[in-house]
Amino acid sequence: MTAEPTVDSSGQSPLTLLSWPYRRGVMNPYTERMGRAVAERGMDVAEFSPWRLLAGRADVWHMHWPEGAVRSRNPAVAALRLGAFALLVLAARARGVACVWTVHNLQGHDRTHPRLEEWLWRFLVPRLDGVVLLSQATEAPLWRRHPASRRLPSRVVPHGHFRGVYPNTIGRDAARARYGFGPRDRVAAFVGRIRPYKNVDQLIAAVRGLDDPDLRLVVAGHADDPALGDRLRALAGDDPRIRLDLGFLPDDAMQVPLNAADLVVLPYQDILNSGAAILALSFGRPVLVPGLGAMGELRAMAGHPWVQCFDGPLTAGALERALAAVPARGDPDLTPLDWSESGRRLADFYASLCRRGAGR
Repeated sequence: MTAEPTVDSSGQSPLTLLSWPYRRGVMNPYTERMGRAVAERGMDVAEFSPWRLLAGRADVWHMHWPEGAVRSRNPAVAALRLGAFALLVLAARARGVACVWTVHNLQGHDRTHPRLEEWLWRFLVPRLDGVVLLSQATEAPLWRRHPASRRLPSRVVPHGHFRGVYPNTIGRDAARARYGFGPRDRVAAFVGRIRPYKNVDQLIAAVRGLDDPDLRLVVAGHADDPALGDRLRALAGDDPRIRLDLGFLPDDAMQVPLNAADLVVLPYQDILNSGAAILALSFGRPVLVPGLGAMGELRAMAGHPWVQCFDGPLTAGALERALAAVPARGDPDLTPLDWSESGRRLADFYASLCRRGAGR
């Protein structure tokens, strides 16, 4: 059945969405998948650019990680980028373009220029027309961190699953053989970009704290800071059970550590929502995550033992218990994370904002 086109308050059809980002320069396929799901609801979806915003047709400007406006090691460049971003936001409001933010995180993880980022949030949040929450658990911490968000219309639009997004052709035994693991080994894995807040050092320490000759660990992903990579190598030492694959992981290689694993461990010190946890579940791999943010909601949706939570720092005992609870077979039910339903919710939210004249 063909979806009805999404129309705006003037009766024009379809609405035009500028997604920042959409396809360009994004390692995470979330924005492209969500853009496609919205397009299936009858919207025109395009990559955001200042030219499209200022001179083209635009009904909605959807921002995913606005803290990227200050992402530069050079403080002067970061300040100039922030100024340009602020002018674009003002221009969008002057043109009647609805400005929407998906709250992936409450603030940037790296905080290279904390004062500039604080100014960004104080400027941006009061000028938004709506916020998209990936989980209901996001609302309360959002209100605490950004009080101006309380007045904004919001909509919970779950993060879609990644089934069928990445290649998935390698079998369990073949994937394990790539790392020298055997079919009866118990394999824990961390997969994704390695950054300080993700606490991969705690995972390595937990593995080294278990006297289990059948336990294996693979850490696969690029270490943003070379010094962090060196520290992880030192922590792993000469333990033959640990494999560190600290290079860039292309899409077609993502399947190898995931299919080799019995359990994916994400020992983050700070977590609100997690595409990495959903990626693991999409490959039929249970996850161990901190009991923070939306992880309780994810556990309620997928069920135990597909999502297991730990409190405080990750310990060897928590890792051992999670490995012991790994299901023998099957896949989690990810029906609530269907992209078409998320696309419907998001397209309806856009239409509601445009009907209200974007609050102006």
